[in-house]
Amino acid sequence: MLTTGDMSPITVTGLTPGTAYTFKVMATNATGDSVLSQATTAVTPIAAYETSENSDGTVTLTAYNDTKKEIVIPNEINGKVVSKIGDNVFKDKGLTSVQLPEQLSNIGENAFSGNELTNVVIHRTGKAIYIGKHAFSNNKITQVTLPLGVVEIEDYAFSGNALPTVQIPSSLGTIGESAFSHNEMTSLKIPISLSTIGKSAFSHNKITNLIVPPYTVIRESAFSYNELTNVTFHIRVARIAEDVFSHNKLTTVAIPENIQIIGSNAFSSNQIEHVSFEGSPTIGANAFKQDATVFPEFVGWYTDASLSNEWNGISIVSGEKLYAKRKPNEPTDVKAVAGVAKATVSFTGPTHTDGNVVTGYKVKVFEGGQEVVGLETTGLASPITVNKLKPRKSYTFKVLATNKAGDSKESELSEHVVPRAPYVPTVPDNPAPQPTTEIIPLPADAGSVVTTATITRTTDPAGKKKDEIHFSPKHADEIVPNLKESGNEWARIVIPDTNDEVSELDISFHPDAMKTFRGSGVGLEVVTENARLIVPTESIANVTEHLYFRVLPIKDEKQKKEIEERAKQEEVVKSVAGNLRVEVASRPMMIETNMPNQPVDIILPLKGLMIPTDAKEREKFFNKLGVFIEHSDGEKVFVKGEVVLYKEGEFGLKFTVEKFSTFTIIQMEEGWKVPTINDQYTGQTTVLEQLVPIDKVWTITFNQAANPKTVNASTVYIYDEKGKKIDIESQLTNQNRSITITPVAPYAPDTSYYVYLEGSIESSRGKALGNPLRYVFKTKEIENLKN
Repeated sequence: MLTTGDMSPITVTGLTPGTAYTFKVMATNATGDSVLSQATTAVTPIAAYETSENSDGTVTLTAYNDTKKEIVIPNEINGKVVSKIGDNVFKDKGLTSVQLPEQLSNIGENAFSGNELTNVVIHRTGKAIYIGKHAFSNNKITQVTLPLGVVEIEDYAFSGNALPTVQIPSSLGTIGESAFSHNEMTSLKIPISLSTIGKSAFSHNKITNLIVPPYTVIRESAFSYNELTNVTFHIRVARIAEDVFSHNKLTTVAIPENIQIIGSNAFSSNQIEHVSFEGSPTIGANAFKQDATVFPEFVGWYTDASLSNEWNGISIVSGEKLYAKRKPNEPTDVKAVAGVAKATVSFTGPTHTDGNVVTGYKVKVFEGGQEVVGLETTGLASPITVNKLKPRKSYTFKVLATNKAGDSKESELSEHVVPRAPYVPTVPDNPAPQPTTEIIPLPADAGSVVTTATITRTTDPAGKKKDEIHFSPKHADEIVPNLKESGNEWARIVIPDTNDEVSELDISFHPDAMKTFRGSGVGLEVVTENARLIVPTESIANVTEHLYFRVLPIKDEKQKKEIEERAKQEEVVKSVAGNLRVEVASRPMMIETNMPNQPVDIILPLKGLMIPTDAKEREKFFNKLGVFIEHSDGEKVFVKGEVVLYKEGEFGLKFTVEKFSTFTIIQMEEGWKVPTINDQYTGQTTVLEQLVPIDKVWTITFNQAANPKTVNASTVYIYDEKGKKIDIESQLTNQNRSITITPVAPYAPDTSYYVYLEGSIESSRGKALGNPLRYVFKTKEIENLKN
């Protein structure tokens, strides 16, 4: 036998197991072969499989000696049928696929446990088939075929996999303890022939609906920790075991007449509101106890719908029904409308039957994220008016529902509203001064639109000035043809305030004006002395109604200081600035709109700052700036922004938002940390040597399924070499075992980037997937992008 190869070692195949062999080696080149080497020591190849003979002439596999990960187990070995696989034969072998013998009737304990199998097919043999303890536990199985003939599945046989369901054959009599626990099952059909379901057999799955056959004995905890919302009993056995349906999502339960015993904790930790009994069973301890962390509104059980007779927790009269006394759910859809030193708060209240009817509501008032003591207001229904609010202060509101069980949780925060000040004449003996109004034409500055739209400037008796601009369909019809003629795609509206005297700017667009902008593919830019708003065509395409922006510069020093103090306490700021000094660097801006959640660019001017003239010092200075955003829904964000030219001779910070709020430029003592390969990152770093294209999509595979709730923008993100966070889209694939990361816009050429995966990403079982990871890559230069 001759075998060739290019280098050492060389594998020789086709040898007969159990036969001794020696080997000699010779070298060869263009001129010929060398002499043979000395013979090796004799070796005896071993078989891939070891077997033992059974009494019926078949064999049992007792050992696997190969290293292959994808295997086909032969139907016969040495002419004898393989009918059994012994204990531990393929345990922890790293198998990724297996084809089982066609006459296999017995699979031993731990036979295939601890591998990476995804699909298992067991063949029908015409004989009884037994599956041993832990036979396929702790794999990645998503599909299993159980043929007619399987009579017993022992303890933990398929535990710790990813099965979405399982088809149980009518031949199966017993399912052992935890046999299918810790899978991903959402549905299950139990055949009427199944006699026993073992302890915890289907626990820790996601089953939502269950029909219990009449003669099946179900052991304790069999269906605990699922997502059951409905259980139907066709049961004729007399007992419901302990914990059997605990930790689910049941809201109603009907107990059949034949049930005589309900075990302890049988229905605990659900969200049950009604339990009806056709008989009078004996009830174990905490059988219907509701966990406060799962059902915090629950107060206690009562035997009447008016909730006046508390259940003793022990006895039940035939035909009786239990009613849960519960606190109401929180109100939703909370809205506020500002008035003169007041606000009107509307909401949608919860509804409940029985004695859990809502008896009233409480409105809590918040200023700067803190509840204002003494302003809580009660009422019987929506809307509720809150009085004694301070004019020109920004308020938000939360609503609670109440009944005789107590208060609900707080609703979500309303949007910010700013109450108006009442007008009180200062000299009552003289005629009250009246507001004055002037009409100012919009300037036709270079780059701005030419239109007959005007500014209506109102000055109140206190000298406060407010500008209003309304764009009618006529104005849009003036603007668009001029833009098309000049080849310009942006309707740029410049609103002057040379003396910095305007306290409020309201600019609105008629629905038909917006229709004209949409139809022409024109973007919109509003330029003021305090902010530039840039609405791209993609966002305008989603505006079908009247659109307005309200711009309110915050000039009051006290309000600036309040914002500064809030910024110091916010984690989003502290995560960047630490505990070092931060201060308001430029005028805060409150911007309101009815714009649907669409991207809009905002540029805030860097007014009144001493910006270095030296390029390096200027770059360091800009790195210490960021925009602190207080969204009206309570969310706080801190973004770096991009330094751009606001207007000639003046810089600004540009950033993108999809909802509007209060925006403040913050200056930090240190600044944003720029990630580099030499920084203090403590996780594992992998540097990719090969340059990548600017549209590179990354796919990273985990060693197990990830929990989608832990894969988000705070656990998966990318920074460039200047410390700017990159907009990406990440998506779990391959049954949550892989993640694809796609840049929203192409990467910059010849630039280094850093991909971060945080250690807080969890597996589907709630455990950490691994240590933090970082991948460093660089994009190709422009001239190499085509290669």
